[in-house]
Amino acid sequence: MLNLIGLKPISLLGLALVAMTTAQPTQAKTSPEPLLLSQSAAANSQELRDLLRRGREFSDAGNYAAAVAVYEQAIRLDANNARIYSGIGYLQASQGNYVEAIAAYQQAIRLEGNNASFYYGLGYSQAKAGQYPAAAQSYERAIALDPNDSLSHQGLAAMQLRLGRYDVAMAIYNRLLANNPGDHPQIYAMMGTLLIEQNQLAEAIRILEGATQTSPNEVKLYLPLAVAYLQMGNYDAGIKALQTVNRLDPNNAEVHLQLGKIYQYQQRWDDAQAALRRAVGLAPQAPDVRLAFAELNLRQQRYLEATATYRFVTEIDPQNPLGFLGLGESLIARNRKREAREPLERARQLYQQQNNTVGVERVNDLLRRL
Repeated sequence: MLNLIGLKPISLLGLALVAMTTAQPTQAKTSPEPLLLSQSAAANSQELRDLLRRGREFSDAGNYAAAVAVYEQAIRLDANNARIYSGIGYLQASQGNYVEAIAAYQQAIRLEGNNASFYYGLGYSQAKAGQYPAAAQSYERAIALDPNDSLSHQGLAAMQLRLGRYDVAMAIYNRLLANNPGDHPQIYAMMGTLLIEQNQLAEAIRILEGATQTSPNEVKLYLPLAVAYLQMGNYDAGIKALQTVNRLDPNNAEVHLQLGKIYQYQQRWDDAQAALRRAVGLAPQAPDVRLAFAELNLRQQRYLEATATYRFVTEIDPQNPLGFLGLGESLIARNRKREAREPLERARQLYQQQNNTVGVERVNDLLRRL
């Protein structure tokens, strides 16, 4: 069966399944700006106010590293300000520094333990770091504090899906729909993806096709719909769905990514290369796009290009074991076995953190061959 599920239905933070994630904390509800002075900073210093203003300016300009540095200075003047730590958590997550983001959100929670947004940001960062059980607990805590928060429910459902608890995830999605009447293409897209994960393809198509009737211009519905059709072997319908996405969003890298995977399956290597190069051009920082391109090059024995691309993936997505695993495999293919050991050991460590025994064994098998 053709496996095209590189879809990430909840890519609002980038906590997509390797997309099944949820929205970026600040995009949703926990913007660290404007930051307020805590009582301990009382009629406090103009210096502190200036630091918070500079931090916001750096953040608005996209210079997150500089913003973090400024907020860390502010902490020295107002060490009990939970929102400064929350702001640092957001900024670290925006840079892909999820371990640092987790630490910042945890400190914010120690100072202000009843803030649902902090738990949401923590859950997001834990999910991106592959800490799915911990992320589920954080989302549950956010929901306990704010039961009407749809985004935390979506995050929890995504984690349940990641953990293989399909019935629990589906119950959450159904509850979201029942409690929030109206069009919810994002939720229908996630439900469709969940059904695809369970190989309930006909039901996924039924739900997704129905959702397209009321939301005909929602790109997020057509991507999992294409996957469902393709996995059923209905390539005409699958390609038609992808063409709809291309019409609605001609610069959508996901379309070219999925087409590249289809062409790979059909062994149309030149077409696959062209599609994936187009995807890379549209989304050069997207780990999934780069991974697919690296895998194609590895299959075609373009080992040098595969090595370079896998190495780049380890830099832009350092918590993803697939980048390190592929880097090790491509180095072995180039007879650079000594260099392969380090990325393979890192891949094994990441799989162990995710409790992924299949991944661990795959890495162990490669290490035994060195």
